[in-house]
Amino acid sequence: MKSKRFLKKSRKPGSTEMSLNITSMADIFTILLVFLLKSYAVGALEIQPSRGLKVPVAVHADTAESRLMLEIAEEAVQLDGESLITLKNFELAEGQGLNPLAEALATRRAALTEQSQGKLLLVADSRAPYATIEGVMRTVASQGFGDLKLAVVRAE
Repeated sequence: MKSKRFLKKSRKPGSTEMSLNITSMADIFTILLVFLLKSYAVGALEIQPSRGLKVPVAVHADTAESRLMLEIAEEAVQLDGESLITLKNFELAEGQGLNPLAEALATRRAALTEQSQGKLLLVADSRAPYATIEGVMRTVASQGFGDLKLAVVRAE
């Protein structure tokens, strides 16, 4: 004897059969996928740090773009390879301030294009004390470089 649950049920008169339309759902997922792929970008910036400079390691990388590069090494603070301030073991000499850095940043900022104005990449040795980095960052911010990025080595 056949079971009744396997028999086709007859439709009642006047009822409509419902079906799932996945076309619009597929369109939404396609749009989301395109949006996510366009907003996700990974870039690498190639820089040549000074000899002996140990750059900190990070897990996250951001998009790369051309910026003014400021280095804090054990012996000097350099702006695009030009030594501005002499350091001894990452610290300023007695009575030496950050005025040469401020003057150089003001000069460079005036020469930069409007698109890259205010953008700076800070490459600091991982052994540099926080006080030195903070002083340099305050000077950078006081000269209108508000878009400051810190360079790190990406952990593999």
